[in-house]
Amino acid sequence: MMQGFCLGLAVGAICNSVKKLERAKLGMVGSTSSVDDLAVPLRNAMFLCAQLADSFGVDLNKAIAAKFNKTSMANGLTIFMEHCDG
Repeated sequence: MMQGFCLGLAVGAICNSVKKLERAKLGMVGSTSSVDDLAVPLRNAMFLCAQLADSFGVDLNKAIAAKFNKTSMANGLTIFMEHCDG
């Protein structure tokens, strides 16, 4: 499954950009990154997640709502999500 491999690469690029952004924020020596640099691997990861979910028949809207609602229930919260079909 090529999407899984590519997703791993995208997540690695996200981690690298975040490291560089934090380095700049703390005034540390070394290469830095911009928020625009972070946007590219974030976009790629989101796209690859959607492709991967689709290839296995996972409805991301339902999965995200279910996770959110499970956490709300576990913590006694009253905010819940309904999945949208759009």
